[in-house]
Amino acid sequence: AEGERSADGGSAQQDGEQPEPEAGAAEAEGAAGQEDKENEPAAAGENPDEVETEEEAGVEEGEEAAGEQAAGEAEENEEWEDDDMALVDPSRLTRDPTPEAQGCTAVVVLVVRREGGAGPQIFCANAGDSRAIMSRAGRVVALSEDHKPENPGETARITKAGGYVQHMPGGARVQGDLNLSRAMGDLRYKKPENLPPAEQIVTVFPEVRTFQFTGDDEFMVLGCDGIWERTGNQEMVDFVRPRLASMNGDAKSSLSKICGDICDKGLCPSMDTAENQAFDGTGCDNMTVMIVRMREDLVERKRSAEEEPEPEGKKQKLEEQQESEQQEKQT
Repeated sequence: AEGERSADGGSAQQDGEQPEPEAGAAEAEGAAGQEDKENEPAAAGENPDEVETEEEAGVEEGEEAAGEQAAGEAEENEEWEDDDMALVDPSRLTRDPTPEAQGCTAVVVLVVRREGGAGPQIFCANAGDSRAIMSRAGRVVALSEDHKPENPGETARITKAGGYVQHMPGGARVQGDLNLSRAMGDLRYKKPENLPPAEQIVTVFPEVRTFQFTGDDEFMVLGCDGIWERTGNQEMVDFVRPRLASMNGDAKSSLSKICGDICDKGLCPSMDTAENQAFDGTGCDNMTVMIVRMREDLVERKRSAEEEPEPEGKKQKLEEQQESEQQEKQT
C-alpha cells in the first residue's frame, strides 16, 4: 500500500561497557616494533661469531621481555576481570561453564502477505524473556509475553515436570537459578526423557501469537530483556515514534542511531549507591535491540493528524459548554 516500505536497524551493547579499540591498536603496534628491532642487520666490521652471539642474546632478551610483558598483561587482565566481576556480577565467578548450563532466548517476528486481497498477517514466536512490541497509531501492541517462572501457566508446567519455583529478591527463579522459564539450551533442566519438549521444566517450545496487519501499524521494536529493564512498552513507543517522525538521511543508519539511543537510555548511570541512590541492579545487562519501520510516511501521518480540523459537532458542543460555564460564573 502507499506509504508502506519497511526498513530496519539495530544496536547492541555488552554489560553496559563501551569497546576500547585503542588498546588493541597499541598492542599490535608494540608487537610490530619489537619484530623490526629484532631483525636489524649487524653493523659492518663486527666479528660474525660475536654478532651471532649478540643476536642470540638479543633474541633471548626479547623473549624474556615479551614473557615479562605477557605475564604483566595477564596479571593486569586477571585483576581487571576480578574487579569487573566483583563490581558487576559476583556470581560470574561461580557459574557453571559447561554447555549444559548455557542458554539463549529468542523472539522472532514474521510478516506474511496473503493472496486474494486479504491483508498481511503478523506472527510472533517467543521463547524466554526477549520481547517484541508494535506501535499502532502511537498505541503499543504487545506482540509477545515474557516467559517468567511466576506466570501461572509456567509455574504449573515446571512443578508438573518435577521442578520448583523459588521466589527471591528481584523475581522468581526456576530451581532457584534461572529467572526465565523458556529458552534454547539450559539442557540440565531438560533431562526427563519421558517428557516431550513442551513439558520440560524449561522448554524451548515457543509461544506463537497472530495479529492482523492494519494501516495504522507503524513500527516494531524487538529487544532482549536488558532493553526492557528500565523502559516500559508504551514508554518505548513514545521514545521511538517522534524520532522516527523526524528521521532524515539513510534509513538504516538513522534507525541504528535510534537503537543506540535506546541502549544509552537503558544504561545504569552508576552502580555506586553514593552517586546513584536509586540503583536497583537494573541497567547493567547485555542489550540488543532492533527497530523495524513498516511505514515510510510516518512524518506525513503525524503532521496530518496534528493539522486535522476538529469535527464541527465536537467544536459546537465545546462552545456551548464554555458558554454555559460562563453563565454560571456570572450568576
